[in-house]
Amino acid sequence: MAYKLSLILAVSLFSIFPLTDTDIWWHLACARDTIAHGFLDQDPLTWTEARTPWINVHAFFQLMVYEIYSVGKAPLLVAVKALLWGLVFFLFLLPAKQKNQENAQKTAYLFPLVISLFFIFILRYSLELRPVLFSLIFLGCYWNVLPKILETNRRASQRVFYLVTIIVIQFIWCRTQGLYILGPLLASLYVADRWKMRTSKMKWGSVGLVAILFFLPLLHRQGLELLLYPFGLLDRLVGVTSAVAIFSHEIAENCSPISLVLAWENGGASLAAVIMAIVSLVGAIIALKRGVGERWRWVWLGICAILALIAERNVVLLLPLFVASIFQSSFSLTEAPRRTLSIALSIVSVIFLFFILGFWIRSLGAYNTQMISKERVPVQASAWMANHPLLRTGHLFNDDRAGGYLAWKLPQIKTYIDGRFILKTGPFFERYLHYARVPETFLRDAETQNITRAILPIRYYTQWNSLALALLQNENWNLVYRDDYYVIFDRK
Repeated sequence: MAYKLSLILAVSLFSIFPLTDTDIWWHLACARDTIAHGFLDQDPLTWTEARTPWINVHAFFQLMVYEIYSVGKAPLLVAVKALLWGLVFFLFLLPAKQKNQENAQKTAYLFPLVISLFFIFILRYSLELRPVLFSLIFLGCYWNVLPKILETNRRASQRVFYLVTIIVIQFIWCRTQGLYILGPLLASLYVADRWKMRTSKMKWGSVGLVAILFFLPLLHRQGLELLLYPFGLLDRLVGVTSAVAIFSHEIAENCSPISLVLAWENGGASLAAVIMAIVSLVGAIIALKRGVGERWRWVWLGICAILALIAERNVVLLLPLFVASIFQSSFSLTEAPRRTLSIALSIVSVIFLFFILGFWIRSLGAYNTQMISKERVPVQASAWMANHPLLRTGHLFNDDRAGGYLAWKLPQIKTYIDGRFILKTGPFFERYLHYARVPETFLRDAETQNITRAILPIRYYTQWNSLALALLQNENWNLVYRDDYYVIFDRK
């Protein structure tokens, strides 16, 4: 138990870093609009054309983080995020039962602990405050509650209580993140695994539960659109249709970590993700072949491993499962390892642990007390824009990572784009990326679209440097603001 608690504490500590995910700002901006105007069918933040109707599947997440931010700003958001990530790992580690404790040396669990901490540390920047965090919490609840609902050795009152709990969770999940479909899928997997062990009555009850979970979106506003929403996410993720292939190839987090390793983009984390996914997939296959543990859990591990290999953003779905599988494997020891091997592994583990903790403590010095990544979002530039509005009517152009922060800090201005790519068409997004490669295209479109101000990143996201240079050299544009990370141009 001490090893589980140590890992959960480490997860919470490793999660303490500034709000690096820029999407959190448009989530806050959407919550502000929802509170002011109710649920909207059209995008209220951008001036460019967006898909309709707008399905704000993240509404509950947005309202939760908005209330937290209202109380304690970004530092409290980071603190809550750390606690919630600890909860995620607690939920997935909970079913891992320690067996044969009298026979197994306590030091036998130190090596799996350090291996787990290593992968968590390398991939710690995936522990962000995003809606997927709540999806993992809900999945962790499924992970523990499903057997309590559908096993016959429970009292009827207990099964009803857990049944209501899982239905309420799924109902909330439908308006928290589009991955709510994973809940019914996991339930289906569990039901299929236990199908032969059930009576006819239990089989019909299991099918009914799965059906209820699948169709719960229909109880929400925009029910049919909400029910179909996950399929659009799948399309954007893997590029099923040619119109959206651009999203799966041009957005780094939608690319396979294998391709990111080959390009050595975020190389260390991508390599760790590939190794973790391959080990998980092989381990799941071996466990299923040998009949070790519960099959549905190993199948789910294998599915998440495949998803992690398909897209970098899915690595976060695998990480807690990977750690839980390591602990479950170590807890299944039938006898203690040889004393010499145990001592050697303990020494290596302690040394490795000190290296991890040393690097983590060193990384803390780079963080600011405001817990906002000033290099990722235009903190200073937006403050300047608040005091220097455009002298002529027109539209603002910005990159997608800055869009959410600008919408949050400058609600009176509509942005060009933000991180909600599912609202945009493939051709629109492709032309937007074309501006960075061929600045002349932007210069022409700025005239026809009446774009009179452009804010561009110049340091952390360097792909816009060519456009910034083109605007600097163009006689029709003036450089009106510059800091270490962003520049602002106004059209004459």
